[in-house]
Formats: sequence, structure tokens, C-alpha cells
Amino acid sequence: PARDNDGNWGPLVGRRGIAPGLGRWALPGGFIEGKETAEEAAARELKEETSLTDIPLTEFARFIINDYSVVCLFFGLLDKKIVPDCSEGTLEWVSISDLFKKDIIPGFLDKI
Repeated sequence: PARDNDGNWGPLVGRRGIAPGLGRWALPGGFIEGKETAEEAAARELKEETSLTDIPLTEFARFIINDYSVVCLFFGLLDKKIVPDCSEGTLEWVSISDLFKKDIIPGFLDKI
């Protein structure tokens, strides 16, 4: 999440420009590659999808969706809302309440 000029916090979400989830909204993310840790994969995916680097990330949730996918959620805090480049769609900062109004990839929001 990042803080806006009024001190409000909100997450960065992306409208997917590629499959899976084409046209739907999701947090930046992806899969673990090789012998990466979950933390290394989170940092790599954040960089690949948003060009944001050197952001300390903290895992805050781990759950299973679709009966086989383990999802690890991380957060990092930014003091201001910059709009980074996105390699896989469009990025947007949203309020927590607006997040629940987005067409999010199924099986995600009911877990957080």
C-alpha cells in the first residue's frame, strides 16, 4: 500500500492485459521460479510487473486457492503514490473500499 496526500492508505492493483485473468484486477504477483524463496519471488514479481525495487516486503498471509495453489501475500509500504510502469496491464492505486468493487480474479478477496 501507499499513502496519498490526505494520509489514506491503499493497495496497488493491476488490470490484467494477459492471461490468466485477462481484463480482471489483481495484485502484482506470479509464481516462484527455480529455488527462489517466496520472499525472493515476491520482490522479483513486483519489479517485473511494476518496476518498483528496494521495497522491504513482509509476508502477512498464506492460504490455498483452487485446492492446489499456495498463495503468499506480502506488503510493502510507500510514502507516496507513484504510478509505476506495468508490463502486464494497467496499474491503479485504490482505497480498500474500492478494492472490493473491482472485478478481482476469483477466490482472492474472500481470503483476505
